[in-house]
Amino acid sequence: MALFSQFSWDEPLLDEDGMVLSDRRFGRWLDGATRRFRASAEGRDAPDSGWLKSFFRLAVQYEGYAPSQIRPDPLLAVIFDVLPRKVVMEPSDGALLVRELQAFYAFASREYGSESAAACAARLTPTVGAALQRSLADPSKFGFAKALFGGGGEEPAQSPGHRLFEEQRALDVLGLSSGGPRAAGAAERSRKKRKRKQANKSRRKNR
Repeated sequence: MALFSQFSWDEPLLDEDGMVLSDRRFGRWLDGATRRFRASAEGRDAPDSGWLKSFFRLAVQYEGYAPSQIRPDPLLAVIFDVLPRKVVMEPSDGALLVRELQAFYAFASREYGSESAAACAARLTPTVGAALQRSLADPSKFGFAKALFGGGGEEPAQSPGHRLFEEQRALDVLGLSSGGPRAAGAAERSRKKRKRKQANKSRRKNR
């Protein structure tokens, strides 16, 4: 109960480069957030896709955003770019995940008054879930590694590809991976960070 009461939605989780400050702290935050969500009215009515925590880790890895910071555009980038390319999961689980995310961010908006959460919840419509389900079933959307390891979706929980991605995600967050998705994710975050800085600089000049 003490840990439950100590949870803070706005706890700093990432450094200025979008890297996890402490995997233990991040994991504790995820546990606290999901427990509170599941105990809420939104959480009790939401499906459990089994992918919520993994999704949030992917959002950090590839977009450099903590769950409490992410905005709709990077959120949708993870949904429509990262998941179909990188993750072996049942297409129907994708639709469930979108519904679960929508409920999570609706809860966060109500409970913590988070504007970014409200914006995310508004964008996570049933149309998004249906589109993700189609993308997860479309082999043309698969990345090379996912296609190589059999991302057909028949038995994702048992496939070598699923285990590979789960192990890679764990290594990535712990900082033990020397390449692969972590390197790609870091490069993508660096590119997007430069782009945001350029946009902010341009806005300041135009004032």
